[in-house]
Amino acid sequence: MPPTITLHITDQSGRILRSIDIPAPMRAAYPDGPSMFDPNAFDRLLDRITEHIHKETEQ
Repeated sequence: MPPTITLHITDQSGRILRSIDIPAPMRAAYPDGPSMFDPNAFDRLLDRITEHIHKETEQ
């Protein structure tokens, strides 16, 4: 089972509005090498999630 990251979206009071389990972005540094967490891919993923949440709240 691939590793996952659980994101808790909260309001300013700390109440959890939504929880999302997402697969952890992994990549190998070289062919057939061990997979490691990819922080750049994670940043891009967080940006996409943030954009989606902003679009949902504007409606």
